Amino acid sequence: APGGGLADDRALAHVRQQVIEELGSSEIFPDPGNDVALLPDAKWMVQGFEEEAQNAYAVYRRSDGAWAHTPWFDQREYDSGPLRIDSAPKGGKSDAGCAELHFLVSIPQRTHKSRTREKGCQFTRSASGGEVMRRKSKYLLACLLLLLGVSLFLAKGRSTATVVKAGPTDRAIPPNILWIVAEDLSPDLGCYGNRLVRTPNIDGLAAEGVRFTRAYSTAPVCSPSRSALITGMYQTSIGAHQHRSHRGDGYRLPEGVLPFTHYFRKAGYHTSNVRTAAPGLRGTGKTDFNFLAENVFDGTDWNQRKPGQPFYAQVNFSETHRAFHRFEENPIDPEQVELPPYYPDHPGVRMEWAMYLDTVQHLDVKVGKVLKRLEEEGLADDTIVFFFSDHGRAMPRGKQFLYEGGIHVPLVVRIPKKFQPEGYRPGTLREDLVNLLDVTVSSLRLGGIDPPSTMQGRALVGPGRKEREYIVAARDRCDETADRIRCVRTDRYKYIRNYHPERAYTQPNFYKDQAYPTLYLLRRLQHEGKLTPAQKLFMASRRPAVELYDLGEDPHELRNLAASPAHQEIRGRLSAILDRWIEETKDQGEVPEDPVPEEFKYRGHADGWGIRYALASRSGGALKVECTPGYSEHVFRRSYVTEGGKLKFSFRARSNSVRPKSFAWGLIEKMRDPQQRRKLEFIADGRWRIHSIDFEAKGMLGWLDLDLGEEPGTIEFDWIRLDRLSPGGPQLIEEWDFR
Repeated sequence: APGGGLADDRALAHVRQQVIEELGSSEIFPDPGNDVALLPDAKWMVQGFEEEAQNAYAVYRRSDGAWAHTPWFDQREYDSGPLRIDSAPKGGKSDAGCAELHFLVSIPQRTHKSRTREKGCQFTRSASGGEVMRRKSKYLLACLLLLLGVSLFLAKGRSTATVVKAGPTDRAIPPNILWIVAEDLSPDLGCYGNRLVRTPNIDGLAAEGVRFTRAYSTAPVCSPSRSALITGMYQTSIGAHQHRSHRGDGYRLPEGVLPFTHYFRKAGYHTSNVRTAAPGLRGTGKTDFNFLAENVFDGTDWNQRKPGQPFYAQVNFSETHRAFHRFEENPIDPEQVELPPYYPDHPGVRMEWAMYLDTVQHLDVKVGKVLKRLEEEGLADDTIVFFFSDHGRAMPRGKQFLYEGGIHVPLVVRIPKKFQPEGYRPGTLREDLVNLLDVTVSSLRLGGIDPPSTMQGRALVGPGRKEREYIVAARDRCDETADRIRCVRTDRYKYIRNYHPERAYTQPNFYKDQAYPTLYLLRRLQHEGKLTPAQKLFMASRRPAVELYDLGEDPHELRNLAASPAHQEIRGRLSAILDRWIEETKDQGEVPEDPVPEEFKYRGHADGWGIRYALASRSGGALKVECTPGYSEHVFRRSYVTEGGKLKFSFRARSNSVRPKSFAWGLIEKMRDPQQRRKLEFIADGRWRIHSIDFEAKGMLGWLDLDLGEEPGTIEFDWIRLDRLSPGGPQLIEEWDFR
């Protein structure tokens, strides 16, 4: 970086000790009093060391990857390509075939102090037009031995270490690493072929980087996926596979397993989970780890690092994790969206899909602001950027399932020129299979850090890269819904093993039942007998123990080949791969979870209504809801899709203690809006009363909500109704009769 300089005191002390041990000098880093700016892609002439050749050293990496040093004497010319040291200097070592020169370093030479001070050294840029930069130095050049895996951090500041640009593979200056992490996003971006969305910032990142077309998360829900990402290990190997588990039991990672930020910190990096993502823009700071760990990050912004210190940072954005929002600059026309065949062609489904794509465009704007901040702070050329999602889209048959919609994610990696490893070609796409654990391992490797052998990812780029023959993903309990599913995905086939075939795909789940209008429509149209065969599959009361799909012929995973005689060989092979993976990775999924987190014990379901922090049962001709003590809210909610307009919500209920506070409704295009809430005056005296609220839904209705308040106790419902108001009087839309 312009000016040279070492990152921090810890890195400085470590490198100093290495040099002292190698050369016996304790004065390796006196203040030179000058700075040297670097020029990229230039040829350089180094002069001025004829008389002090015995103390002039070049530090370089050999063609076999090992670090070495050799005395530097007379004149050496090198450019952005490999440097060759073809003859042995006086008293030095010979090593023809140097792969890359990294830097020159000066150390004190007491016997030549005055001569060195007078002579100095001159760096000349040999290029058209010619450009000369000078630096006066008190010292001669000497060597700095770097052991493989030891990072030298150079940045703004003063140091006797003079870094000379040696080409695009120069690794003397460690890169910054930035993760931009989306939530619940499939590859529904312009650069992945979606013609409706405008995502110029992510598309631009892909044009400058590498776009991976077959990247997969290890889990289809956030907390297991993020637990895997931060450790570089499958969530099933570390006991972090159950969604939102271990939040209060003190569970820690197995011995020897650490968040990968530990290794960055050990190498001198500052680590941050960024909150102030850009001017006027905040990141969520989401972690969602299924284990207890202290000090995973050093701070909440890379600007909290020491001057010149390299950083690892992650910025998390929640846009595509519902609720979805209209993108006014380019609103997606619901009539133009292309629905998967497993969804009904209904206006409500089209609207929800369009809103998801609108929210993708909001995400792109935020990504652009982060990239702009890097540019404005002069960090873009020093920062490797990864953009990806923790798992697939939050839609039925997507999130929480191992179909492509649940685990297939976008992945873009942009590496500045000076850090690009061999084989990396900007503006290209990669079609090999990638596991997000590979992002963790590759981030460390690109930072010059050897990942621990316990990590289960592979290098995406550079030395050690090895393509995968398959990826494996796992789903376990999600919220209150217990399940266990595993899959193996190869270049062509996907094998899914359902450990609970007796259960429906659409088991009750408060989150999905109240937040997914499309799921409500699937259930309603199934009841009305209006689903196609492709749409009926996901709504079945049972599921097959094994599913096998030819993704080349059946990308939507609709034709199960598990029973096909022609596919028994591939079924057996993939089954064996999964068995071996379960054994080798020590998959803990077969061990019953004990205890299940308390909050998930208090989720009830009745006639499509979901109840959080309460239990529900039919008793005495009524629906009885028992609000659990110790929780600040008790929510009674469901998805419901119908045309908007002037509506009436009514219910008959009684309670001695519970006092419902408000009624709210959500629109598919505006799920959360304070204007879509009305206060209730409920008298808790144990008497049956009818309560009614008139409201206007200015769009297609998406859900209904009763806030039952904070008080514990029991409330009973006789019935709930939804009517449409008209000049002739209320017209019944739906009634839920619990009598």
